[in-house]
Amino acid sequence: MMSMKKYSPFKNNAQHGMTLIEVMIAMVVITIGMSAVLSLMMYTLSSNNRNRQDVNAATIAILFLRHASTVPAFQNLTVTVTDCQGTSFNINTTANSVTTPGPPLLSSGKIDFTSSYTTAGYSAQYQICEAGGQFSTYDVRWNIQTITAYSKLITVGVMKVGASGNAGSNGFTIPVTMRSIAGS
Repeated sequence: MMSMKKYSPFKNNAQHGMTLIEVMIAMVVITIGMSAVLSLMMYTLSSNNRNRQDVNAATIAILFLRHASTVPAFQNLTVTVTDCQGTSFNINTTANSVTTPGPPLLSSGKIDFTSSYTTAGYSAQYQICEAGGQFSTYDVRWNIQTITAYSKLITVGVMKVGASGNAGSNGFTIPVTMRSIAGS
């Protein structure tokens, strides 16, 4: 006679779940993966903010450069730029080949933001309005050099207020510098 074996789930040696060690290893792997994703998201947000500041600084530099370039090289006039808060800034377009009006330049030809230069007519604290009544302030400085009797070199540097020096507080905030030759 054949004997019938009773089925018992406890006598079967097949594995039916995860051990505590396997669960802990899985949790560690998930934690490491989530930490990597979180750090990538933080870097992306920080990079996006720096890019926005750079675009704002470049836009301001172009604005000041265009206004300063509208004056013929042989004339010494003042043009005005107004920010979103209604503050007007006079751009002095006087150029002199001997004294070089404006803030000091580095050997690379860029504006030196390590100096505390704030002469009216050659610097401004320009504000950009943002959503929710917020605004950002940018330090704008320009230097005018005579090239010939009918042409001048205009250098405009812009850096967000709160950053420091020529490399910035975190090594990424570099001032935007633009140059143009005005005249003929």
